[in-house]
Amino acid sequence: MSLQQVYVDFACFGKGVNGTTGMDGKAFSKFCKDCKLINSKFSATDVDLIFANTKVKPKAERKISYEQFLVALELIAAKKGCTMDSLTSSIQSTNGPSTNNTQKVDESGIVSKMTDASLYTGAHKSRFDEEGKGKGLEGRDSIPKGTGSPSSPISPKSPSKPSTPLSNPPTVTKTQTSSGIFARLTDTSKYTGAHKQRFDEDGKGRGAAGRDIGGNGTGTQGGRVGDLSSMTRTYLNK
Repeated sequence: MSLQQVYVDFACFGKGVNGTTGMDGKAFSKFCKDCKLINSKFSATDVDLIFANTKVKPKAERKISYEQFLVALELIAAKKGCTMDSLTSSIQSTNGPSTNNTQKVDESGIVSKMTDASLYTGAHKSRFDEEGKGKGLEGRDSIPKGTGSPSSPISPKSPSKPSTPLSNPPTVTKTQTSSGIFARLTDTSKYTGAHKQRFDEDGKGRGAAGRDIGGNGTGTQGGRVGDLSSMTRTYLNK
């Protein structure tokens, strides 16, 4: 294999083309690995440095031509401490790009099962005709019967009806509201402390005036609270 053919094979690898417009950094790195050029004297970092070297190509360029590829080989030989002839012979003795890490064809049959419409069952089968062509909207609007054959299109769904109210909704009786917790919460005559002061004898709220009323130390209803001691030290001045 000629050196130029090695360059073309690696430059075109994985790109699906017969010709090439140059070798990019990824192809150059694969070339160095597959040709077993990397060792203790020439590392993977050296591969990137040589590809980016301005002696090989300008900084703005992303690919190298065959002539630039030859310059890169001279730099590799100098780095490895070998002659250009020995490096060239080693490269030409390889079999080109390796395919060890490429995706292999699946021969297990699962691909055929996923792509052959004749093998589909249930709802999936009803979406294709006998020739394997999709039925489009018609296929999506039909569902299989118990026999597995497609049925007629599904009729449009009728709008959902509102839920029926309970025939015997729970009610709160007068007895429930006049005793127990309801009475304690709603009957102001049963309120105590500061809550009691906020309502008059008729059970009407006093508003802002009711919020400003508090104890004055004697246990009777008084005016505004003078200070904290009038509430916490009730019997201190007796």
